[in-house]
Amino acid sequence: MLCYISSKDNEVDTHALLAIAAKSGKRVLVPYTAHCLPGTMRWAEMQPGAELVRSAFGLLEPAPGTVALRTPPPGSLCIIPGIAFTREGHRLGYGGGYYDRFLKSHKGVRVALGFDLQIADSLPFDNFDETVHYLVTETEVIHASKESR
Repeated sequence: MLCYISSKDNEVDTHALLAIAAKSGKRVLVPYTAHCLPGTMRWAEMQPGAELVRSAFGLLEPAPGTVALRTPPPGSLCIIPGIAFTREGHRLGYGGGYYDRFLKSHKGVRVALGFDLQIADSLPFDNFDETVHYLVTETEVIHASKESR
């Protein structure tokens, strides 16, 4: 499973999900941006009880020096944050394009976590933007798209 570590007030909290996955023996990879080229995202294996630090972008990620970088398994579930979403699977991210670049070649199921108030009727998007398959909020699971557009 690939999953963000929630670190902003507008994000669904993923800390319990990460802890449950680790406790049940699931391999969890989290975004790791330290020492990355601009616009690129690597993935680190999340260890139970790992020290988390704020990255240059204000995101939580494993502390440098404690990280085991991994290549995401093909077809793995990817849990994605965002600022706003549509029922059709469009997502407004934080503006860096990190997830869009990664998702361009990732063929696993894409699930965005959000709150009902983050659902918009429409959002600006272009050919660079990648969609999600499902959007999960506090009141519903939305089947947004069967494949990326």
